[in-house]
Amino acid sequence: EQTTPAFLHITDATSAVASLTFIDRDLDEDQLGGQVTFAPTGDVSFVLYFTMFLSENQLGSGGRSQLGSQIPTGDTQVSIAPETDLLNFTHVIVFARSALFEQTIPDFFAISDA
Repeated sequence: EQTTPAFLHITDATSAVASLTFIDRDLDEDQLGGQVTFAPTGDVSFVLYFTMFLSENQLGSGGRSQLGSQIPTGDTQVSIAPETDLLNFTHVIVFARSALFEQTIPDFFAISDA
């Protein structure tokens, strides 16, 4: 029987993305091009990187296509190459990734190609 209890410090931190913005610089209908910018919020000390996708919905549960590679925590923008086909994508979504898991519900914004 143990007389001195053991303990473990548990840290529960959250991090997300805010202020997702995109201005479409590609003038062709059904094509995109330009910079997506964002601002990390919360405690990013446990975030390894962010990933950004074009997605068929706001959760990324349908089809999705990654934009660029892993985004280091100090970076706040990703370029979408001119003449990128919109296809069935309706949203840009961003996930934060820690050493343990990927954020389950991404931050998102709806694409406007008007």
